[in-house]
Amino acid sequence: MSVTNLFLCSIALFAGIVSSQVNNATLGSGERGQLNIEVRDTISVELSRLTTILEHRMNIKLNTLSHEIRQELRGIKKRLEADGFQNTEVQDSSSSSSSSSSSSSSPRHLSKHLNRADHELHKHEDKMVKLRRRFQSAINRISNTMSSFTEIQKDMVEEDLRDFSQETTEMLENIYTFALNQVNELTAISRHARSRMMEKVRARNCKELLRQGRNESGVYTINIEGMEPKNVYCDQETGGGGWTVFLARLEEVEIHEDFTRNMAQYVRGFGEAGAEYWLGLDTLHTLTKENPYELLVEMRWKEHTAFSRYGTFSVGGPFGGPDDVGGYRLNVRDYDQSSSGGDGMKPHHGKPFSTVDVDHDDIADMSCSNWKGGGGWWFANCFNSNPTGLYPTPDLNLEEFLGDVVFEWMAWELKHEQIDDLIFKIRPR
Repeated sequence: MSVTNLFLCSIALFAGIVSSQVNNATLGSGERGQLNIEVRDTISVELSRLTTILEHRMNIKLNTLSHEIRQELRGIKKRLEADGFQNTEVQDSSSSSSSSSSSSSSPRHLSKHLNRADHELHKHEDKMVKLRRRFQSAINRISNTMSSFTEIQKDMVEEDLRDFSQETTEMLENIYTFALNQVNELTAISRHARSRMMEKVRARNCKELLRQGRNESGVYTINIEGMEPKNVYCDQETGGGGWTVFLARLEEVEIHEDFTRNMAQYVRGFGEAGAEYWLGLDTLHTLTKENPYELLVEMRWKEHTAFSRYGTFSVGGPFGGPDDVGGYRLNVRDYDQSSSGGDGMKPHHGKPFSTVDVDHDDIADMSCSNWKGGGGWWFANCFNSNPTGLYPTPDLNLEEFLGDVVFEWMAWELKHEQIDDLIFKIRPR
């Protein structure tokens, strides 16, 4: 039962008792409106019972509402802090000044807004305390004057209680409306600020995304200075997460990606993150040219799995670049001897990248890319690993080819010709 309904029922019951007792009681001579002792005792008992009920219900209602508002405000504060809104300003890497729209949702502004909402809530709680005092005062006033009730005074008390009930109800409605508006406004600000924060804090790789709280594996967008945003698949679970996948060959895809591409396509990248794809030589060079990275290669054949891990991985720049002798040369070292997949990258260290149209392998009179399935790789003479070769689909006739054309990792003993999945992922050290 609502506080309003409880007041109205109490008033009706109170009025009924007074009317019944006035009509049936024996009144003293010359004192037409005075209630006798029996009437006063009956009203006193009933009024005491109703007072207890009203005070109990109103206290529960007000305390519950106050608790819910405070819980909601605390929840919003925690969500804002989880989104990164603490007492430090976030600097935009692409701009030295903030726009007016971003400043309106800065951590300092949000903190000020929350403090104002908390202050307003305290003001309404003070009003609730005063309301309880007024209610008790009204009850005491009724009790003190009850011995001289007349029919007219009964009507006045009923009207007083109705006014008091209406005022109480309006106060509760105002408190609820205030709390609801504050919650809606703060929720909207939180969403807008989160969006602005994500625009400012542009992650360069999956490890930076992990630090921002993106701890679920999946497709994300990374932003590298001087380059267009790129979609990548992030492994946020293996070995603490933070791995950026740059090459994926997967069995369970509807259509296998064609890795027979020219140099320009391998430089730019192709495929779809979350399925089979190649991130791109330019992206690999930009990511690894300043920060040391590590490499993890994962492979699967049916229920068998293995991995090969390297402590150092980087890709040089193109031919003619200021920081490299050319060809997107591979730097891969520090093989982890505890790996179960073998060292399939050792012969490829220091080699430039080759494709079907640009041949930089160690064999003078032939192209490893053309001979080994058409994929691009850091071919030597020719490979210990060929992850960009043809995928052995059921309709692929291997007798049409002269050599090993399917993708493989020859260092994985007894299983290198039968790989189902092969994934290359890197992470800043």
